[in-house]
Amino acid sequence: MSKFDWLNYIDFADELLAQEDNNEARHRCGISRAYYGAYNKVVSYMKEKNIYSGRTWEGSHQTVITSCCDFGRNNKTKAEKAWRRIGINLGRIKDMRVKADYREYYFPQGYAGSMKNELAKAVRWARGIALDIEIIRKEET
Repeated sequence: MSKFDWLNYIDFADELLAQEDNNEARHRCGISRAYYGAYNKVVSYMKEKNIYSGRTWEGSHQTVITSCCDFGRNNKTKAEKAWRRIGINLGRIKDMRVKADYREYYFPQGYAGSMKNELAKAVRWARGIALDIEIIRKEET
């Protein structure tokens, strides 16, 4: 059996984005899939390079985000800049995912935001994270 490609989650989020309707449930689900696709792509790479903390309890997602920012703290090499972007954007999508999964009102009441626009941002950032992993892979080999 082959290893699951987490990009499939990001592709699925993109498919949900392409739907013509304005279905909030679809957009919330897409945000969640974009996040988990990006998060697991990062974790998979970290495991491959033996730099994953292995933390699986509460806070494990934040630990990965913090580790990415730490790897990019010098912000000088292409790889360090990519790690920093990953940490920042993964944190952004995580915040979006928490709101999409747990909040009755995604936007503050009275704010006329667009769930479709939020999903578009999540997909864009998730794809950027996947590209940054490839930059790191090339730089670190």
